[in-house]
Amino acid sequence: MQRLFRNNGARNYAVYGDTGYSNSEFIKVGFKNHRSLNMKQQEFNKDLSSLRVSVEYGFGRVTQQFAFLDFKKNQKIYLQPLKEQYFVSALLANCQLCMNGGQISNYFKCTPPSVEEYLG
Repeated sequence: MQRLFRNNGARNYAVYGDTGYSNSEFIKVGFKNHRSLNMKQQEFNKDLSSLRVSVEYGFGRVTQQFAFLDFKKNQKIYLQPLKEQYFVSALLANCQLCMNGGQISNYFKCTPPSVEEYLG
């Protein structure tokens, strides 16, 4: 991760991890014990939470458009190409978003790229 997430010695990226991870230079986890957090820690948790919500919107859109991905009983990890199914579904959902826009774009006040830009 150090090699991937650094550019000329400056830290540019970190992964948001759930509470199963510990905070480190490249993995950021919200603070626990919410009752005893200071203001900076509360703001940090709030910022991370908003990032998580934006990512979950994307997952929700993909599983809404391609409901078969969400049927856990039907998904057989060694019998079906799950990674490929999700990748293609996400790609098609993103192309649809590029062509039609959507609630996610409106909520975050951003215009999606054209399909050509996205696939380019």
